Amino acid sequence: MDPTTLKDMQNNAVSVEANLMIKKSQLKHEKLEKRVTIKEEPSTSTNLKLHALIKTMDRMVNLMINSTRYLEPQVRNPNLRNQ
Repeated sequence: MDPTTLKDMQNNAVSVEANLMIKKSQLKHEKLEKRVTIKEEPSTSTNLKLHALIKTMDRMVNLMINSTRYLEPQVRNPNLRNQ
């Protein structure tokens, strides 16, 4: 289909432009769908690492809480003498 007139050339250019815009829009939409599906899938290795991190932090907090007893200053009994 060879355009014979200026009007045919303009119509072809407009239809090509419209087709390009539609295709570009479809590609963007497909890209966004792929991103969303990747983000929605939970990673088991990440969940396991996160669980291990939470468990370790919990242990560390418990150790800190338990060790504060030993960090309190001890009052020396003045009645006791060095022997």
